[in-house]
Amino acid sequence: MIELDEFEVPAKDYFRVVFWTQFTPLLWAWAYLTVLACAAAIVFGISDNWVYAVLFSVFLGWLFVIPSYLTGRYCAYSKENNVLFQKRKMTFGDGTYHIVCEDGSEGHGPLSHFYKTEILCGYYLLYMSNLTCYPVPFSAFRCEEERTLFETEILAGKLKAKTIPWKGILIFFIISTCLFALANASRPHACCQECLLRYFGIGA
Repeated sequence: MIELDEFEVPAKDYFRVVFWTQFTPLLWAWAYLTVLACAAAIVFGISDNWVYAVLFSVFLGWLFVIPSYLTGRYCAYSKENNVLFQKRKMTFGDGTYHIVCEDGSEGHGPLSHFYKTEILCGYYLLYMSNLTCYPVPFSAFRCEEERTLFETEILAGKLKAKTIPWKGILIFFIISTCLFALANASRPHACCQECLLRYFGIGA
């Protein structure tokens, strides 16, 4: 059995966790939409004027960052969520977990409730769903041996270390290459380009 020291999660740490867990998938969405914008620039014959694609990319970037930032701020600093920042103690053992919070409330269940675990910002994130996780700080462990035992025995292969997503990068590169090749092959003739530019008011 592993018994953690009493701990609490500061609001600033909770904000960082919420922000980065949301921002990573949004970053991939931004990258793919940027590629689509560049491919569209090629198809519409404005490949010599990338300012439109760049402005669209910057706009999308802010469009994704702002909601992620606001959501993190709300979760971390809203008075409605003060219960998240109570001091608590956790114990793990015999295939179960047990949580005792500062206000006397408790929670327990089988470790199978945590279907995956990630390390982020000095915390273990124990996920019960895609949107719900328990952050457990490294500092709550009494010694390095207990932390190692927690990773190897308690988490039992559920821990996903943060590494460079080579598979995702490769897929992104392949899809981007195909999109650019398709866009280049779909470019209209010069007369069609001129009509499109006039229709959309570009270069007028």
